[in-house]
Amino acid sequence: MMMLIEMERLRGVNTGIKVIALSFIVSISSCLNDFDYSKVPVYSKTGNVNCVIEIPAGTNHKIEYNYDSNSFSCDQRDGKDRIIQFMPYPANYGFIPSTIMDKDRGGDGDAIDVFVVASAIETGTVVECKVVGVCKLLDAGEQDDKLIAIPVDESLQIVKGNSVAQMDSAVFEIIKTWLLNYSSDKMIFQGWGEAEEAKDIIEKWRRG
Repeated sequence: MMMLIEMERLRGVNTGIKVIALSFIVSISSCLNDFDYSKVPVYSKTGNVNCVIEIPAGTNHKIEYNYDSNSFSCDQRDGKDRIIQFMPYPANYGFIPSTIMDKDRGGDGDAIDVFVVASAIETGTVVECKVVGVCKLLDAGEQDDKLIAIPVDESLQIVKGNSVAQMDSAVFEIIKTWLLNYSSDKMIFQGWGEAEEAKDIIEKWRRG
């Protein structure tokens, strides 16, 4: 399987890896060995938010990034691939790199989750986005917020707006309904936050 990674030197990080700008085609297998997603910064050179796609829109396999093996694979339950027994993901799903929701501060121990509202984007792609809001959730007593973002590249945009208030409410209702029904592990919906609150969440859980 092939993936398009856009390349650019990471600003302010001496990693030797690049992401976002000139087109470069690589296979996922080689990418996983050569490209360290843990070193991708929160913000792009232009000050937008970098989002790493794990699960393309329209997929029902629960694909996750493994920091230890630097690879993407399907989450396992009882030795089997975890497949969502509901509607597939309504938007691209992934994480904000260089963030961690610390358990000792009430987080779930993972990077911040993000829905990127766009047509299906391939697993492993780093997309420069603007955050427009946040779905505030509790999962088993742990904060498990889901940021909502849209690509900066207008050719990838399927919706327009810079905030929850500016965008079609149906977009957020679909995401909320999906999140509250896709799993047997029921979440508690705490409300929607606007773009500024989403940005504050990024800063709260930003590493370093």
